[in-house]
Amino acid sequence: MYYAGQDSITWKIHWAESQDSLVWKERGCCLEAKAEEGLPHVKDPSVIQRNGNYQLFFMAFSRNETEIYTCFSSD
Repeated sequence: MYYAGQDSITWKIHWAESQDSLVWKERGCCLEAKAEEGLPHVKDPSVIQRNGNYQLFFMAFSRNETEIYTCFSSD
C-alpha cells in the first residue's frame, strides 16, 4: 500500500506491506519531492499495474501550484 505522510515540514509518499490486510509493516519513505524544484510536497499516490509493470501517479504541490506526475517500475 502506498500512502502520504507528513513530518513537521513536508508531505512524502510511504509504503507498507501486509500478508492479510490486517497487520501492516511500514517500509518507509519511497518518494519525496525536491524542494529546490519549487514543489516541496508529494501526496495522493495511486498505483496501477499494466503489462507486468507498475505506474505510480502522484500530486506534487506547493502553496501556489499543484501538478500531477507519474513514474514507472518493473518491480
